[in-house]
Amino acid sequence: MRRLTIVFSLITAGLAVLAPAAALAQPGDRPLTQLFLAPTGRVLPKGEGYFKGVALASVPMMQAGVTDRFSIGAGTPLLALGEGFAVTPKFQVQRSRTHATAVGTVHFIAGGSSEFGVGYVAHTVETDGGGAFHVAILAPYGHRGFYARPGLMLGAEHRLSARTTFITENYLLGDIPMLSAGVRVRGAHGTWDVGWMQAVAGGHTFGGPVLNVGWMF
Repeated sequence: MRRLTIVFSLITAGLAVLAPAAALAQPGDRPLTQLFLAPTGRVLPKGEGYFKGVALASVPMMQAGVTDRFSIGAGTPLLALGEGFAVTPKFQVQRSRTHATAVGTVHFIAGGSSEFGVGYVAHTVETDGGGAFHVAILAPYGHRGFYARPGLMLGAEHRLSARTTFITENYLLGDIPMLSAGVRVRGAHGTWDVGWMQAVAGGHTFGGPVLNVGWMF
């Protein structure tokens, strides 16, 4: 973990140096600080947050803005309740009118002394008309440091109406590509994600529905 902390700090410092001088810590659209699963470069405003139930609420997660640049959250699978949980700190390095960059981790603390997680650097490019493109580098790690090749996430969103946004979230994890597409529907305080995620491994395809529900506060 000490090695991970050093690497994570160096990445954060490097991105801060490269950030534009006019960058602002503007809050992002709360429902879209995260895609179906992956983080974006946006961050929650101070004092605001969301509760999200992934896979029909079988994996409840909560995230809240501590400052306009830093948020943190936690969650745990209901089927493994009491056997561990995840913490999700996220720090926005820079944000301008069209670009935002954030670093963070999904850190799992399991039973005993087992700890592991996925660190990430996420960047968002805003487009005219309420759309955006997202890219994230994902780095799995354990107590002995990083143990696998970094993964890549490429995503995009397009506003279909005032309440509905098309989302696509795609991964390359090792030699396994994963593709997904669907929509997010927003109400006054809630969101509903409906989509499909498909993976290809060893010449075979397998997939399943994306069904998430969220509540903003």
